[in-house]
Amino acid sequence: MRKFYLEADNGLRYDFQNPKKCILESPTGLGFSKTNTYEKVGETFLKNSSDSNQKNITGILHFTGDYYKNFQEFANFIKTYADYKLIYEINNTEYFIDVDIQELTKSDSQRANMLSCNISFLTKTLFYKKIKNNYFLSTPEDCSKWNVKFDFFMIDDIPAIIDVKNEGHTDSSFDFELIGPLVNPTLKFIKDNKVINSIEFKVNLGSEEKLLYSNRDNNLYVIKINSNGIEEKALDCLDLKNDNFMKIPKGMTKLSFTAENTSVSKLTLNVYEEYEIV
Repeated sequence: MRKFYLEADNGLRYDFQNPKKCILESPTGLGFSKTNTYEKVGETFLKNSSDSNQKNITGILHFTGDYYKNFQEFANFIKTYADYKLIYEINNTEYFIDVDIQELTKSDSQRANMLSCNISFLTKTLFYKKIKNNYFLSTPEDCSKWNVKFDFFMIDDIPAIIDVKNEGHTDSSFDFELIGPLVNPTLKFIKDNKVINSIEFKVNLGSEEKLLYSNRDNNLYVIKINSNGIEEKALDCLDLKNDNFMKIPKGMTKLSFTAENTSVSKLTLNVYEEYEIV
């Protein structure tokens, strides 16, 4: 069974399958389309480029019950917050897609004790799943040791390395939060037993200080938060010789976090598996 919700940037959700308030009917535009360019060579056309097109998801909202009151409640909801996500739930799995509400039509006519309005969403991302994992990290003698608390796979004989399986349609963006004390943490990407990239942070985190990092296209940041909760931008702590915003490739990739000190730290890692169509 599929379900739809609209989620505001504070996590508040509006339910699109509530028969006492509002039902979303006939959603369209959930697939994908591409714009391709080709070069003709003899009688063959060789593809030069392929770019995804922005989705326009449309549907009909039927407001029921006290339909004018319920319509006004929804109108207030979409005019109150800055950012929204459309949630598409299939077989108990939630897929998110960031959207702008392009249009909500309203005519002052109703049928069968309901008010029907067309709605249109312009998408700003692909569909994605957010996979959250928490770890506790100790770094004796420049080597990390992980105790896995949630989803990711663990390689027992190489304690510094975690296997991340990206089953999405593109490389996956991610963000993380490290909690000190930590000295100069480094993230390595390992594929086919080779280090393909490193991200080095020249930063000293005191006890309970945090390092926040994100490589999401619409939200790139490196932030240090001191023990008093004061934030400061920390992009200058990155080593410029590296690809500092590399994403996790499709398939299996090993991630390794190391640091120079021997203290204990906590890591929260969010991976965003992205899909052109779900």
